[in-house]
Amino acid sequence: MSTINPHYAPPAGTGQNTNVSPRHPSPPANLPNSTPSSGPDWSTPPTQPAPGKADKTVNELNALLTPENIEELMNNPDSDKSRTILAQLRPLMTQANISRCLHGPNAEANAKVLERIGERLDKNKLEASQNSCLKGLGDNYLHQAKYRNLEMLFKAFDAELGDFANFLSSSNENLKKLKTRMFGTRANTKELNDFGGHLSKGKIEKMRRERSGGQS
Repeated sequence: MSTINPHYAPPAGTGQNTNVSPRHPSPPANLPNSTPSSGPDWSTPPTQPAPGKADKTVNELNALLTPENIEELMNNPDSDKSRTILAQLRPLMTQANISRCLHGPNAEANAKVLERIGERLDKNKLEASQNSCLKGLGDNYLHQAKYRNLEMLFKAFDAELGDFANFLSSSNENLKKLKTRMFGTRANTKELNDFGGHLSKGKIEKMRRERSGGQS
């Protein structure tokens, strides 16, 4: 009876499949592509920039110098609203500011807005508004004065000397207020007129040429 040698190994080349291909590790998934990119796609034309819009300074001027605000400056020159409008306007209403806005990428858009503002500040329009305002103030004062005079006339027989003195004092105070208001109306008209004088179409075109080195 034969025995099996536990240490026996078959001769090389026998009992083994020598046709099995060696195994290679699979490449890991989701590796970054090492191929350099081809660069931007020049087949699509670049997006053109939007047309220029008016600068902040010009937009602020346009918002402040509305017909309603101009009327407020004329009719109520000493009101809180008028003072606020003028305080915001004065730093903007300079020739240097206007000249600066008429050059650069938004010069064309700025010029169009400034011309519209100039039309609102036309000298003839401002003077007509001023005269209408002054006439209204004067008529209103005379109407009130006549009413108060009639009132005092009806009370003349019963009035004491002190009442009459108070009436005269009140009348003088109202007259002072009227003069102050008329002075404010004229002052605001002049200030707006001076600024508007720089905003005619001819003046705007001249400033653009001068800054660009052209002949004036």
